[in-house]
Amino acid sequence: MHVQLANLVKFGSFDAMDAILSSFCFTQSAADGSGFYHRLPPVCFESWDRFVPDYAALFLFDRFYLDAAALTRIRHDPHFKAHAQMVEALESCGRLEVRDFAGEIAPYRPVVESAVEQRIADLGQWHKPFEHVVALWEPFADQLADNYYGDWEDTALSGRRWGEDENDWPPERRALGQITFPMHYGLNYQLLYTLDLIRARKACEDYYREKAKGVVRAYLEHVLTTMCLADHLGASVHDWEDIRPVYQRVLTDAVGIGSLRRLREQQQMRQLIKIMFPRFRPKSPEALARALDDRRIESLRTLVARSVEDGDEFDTEFANQVLREVVATERDISRFRNVVGWASKPLSVIPWLGSVADTAASAVAETIYAKRKRRKKSWFYLLSEIDCGR
Repeated sequence: MHVQLANLVKFGSFDAMDAILSSFCFTQSAADGSGFYHRLPPVCFESWDRFVPDYAALFLFDRFYLDAAALTRIRHDPHFKAHAQMVEALESCGRLEVRDFAGEIAPYRPVVESAVEQRIADLGQWHKPFEHVVALWEPFADQLADNYYGDWEDTALSGRRWGEDENDWPPERRALGQITFPMHYGLNYQLLYTLDLIRARKACEDYYREKAKGVVRAYLEHVLTTMCLADHLGASVHDWEDIRPVYQRVLTDAVGIGSLRRLREQQQMRQLIKIMFPRFRPKSPEALARALDDRRIESLRTLVARSVEDGDEFDTEFANQVLREVVATERDISRFRNVVGWASKPLSVIPWLGSVADTAASAVAETIYAKRKRRKKSWFYLLSEIDCGR
């Protein structure tokens, strides 16, 4: 059965430029533990604002698949307004296709379920991956609490009292509790303690063992069904950043070299934009969608692909070097502008044309020169044109 799944689940073809915008635990019920985050698409973990799409990863793909249930959720949940706008922009330019993820995967459920049970048999092996999952989620959850808490502590709520019963809380307070709750019930340090006991073959209460098993099973089912869906649609996967460690473990077991590279490319794209544009936010969803049609997108993707292939990192030294080169380029263009302005002065003596010919000639020459000079860092200029600069 392991071989059958390895043949079935390839996480999309290596050259696939289509991507699935994952739908968290889409084959499960929200009551199983995914709660507020059930069937929601990925968000940006680097955002110090509100829920926004993982814009950086979107630059790697041309077309996207979205779960119909996820679309319904983001269109009706005000917390995901930025997602709804981004989806609308992608849809308007023909880059989005809505599918019923659960229906698409239904024929493969028996194979996936068998693979989940096989991988969960040795529960202790999942301690290290989930240690990374929790390490990624906890700072993000703290950030959410800081960002959203003020909304429910304004004057409209001052003086309200509520007890321990969540049903007695006002709607705003319940929403805060749901948002800052773990992505999946049981995803916490108790889970890690339990998995560590199991790994060390030490005594562990059945209650905690079964609780840990439920969390690991939920994540494995999500990852394996999403990978299977990716292969079915011939696409790559764009998923929540904190689930990456589980993908890495599963793909390592399946020798998914091409798939691991796709994960690494998404990491590198996030790091590149973070180091060059720390508070990157597109001027508009339409601006980002249009950028996917820009020829310069290929230079951005090539830069990221080469960094993965060569094992390079986008660090402060890289950022400083890029900025030095950009400053030098702009200085050269400025000097050229002055020279062209002086050289084209004789055109001003032409009757009727006057300064019009002078200005037109200068502009054409400058445009050609600037385009050639900026070509080596065309990816940087593309991102800088999209970034709203806040």
